[in-house]
Amino acid sequence: MITEILWLLSWPVLIVVSYFAVIWALKKFDAKLTEE
Repeated sequence: MITEILWLLSWPVLIVVSYFAVIWALKKFDAKLTEE
């Protein structure tokens, strides 16, 4: 039961983390493009 709750709670966390990771990667990519 507890593991199921943790599993359900971990999904939004994973989504948010991956979302910010994509934004961070795009910003780094943009910085590289603007530098050249």
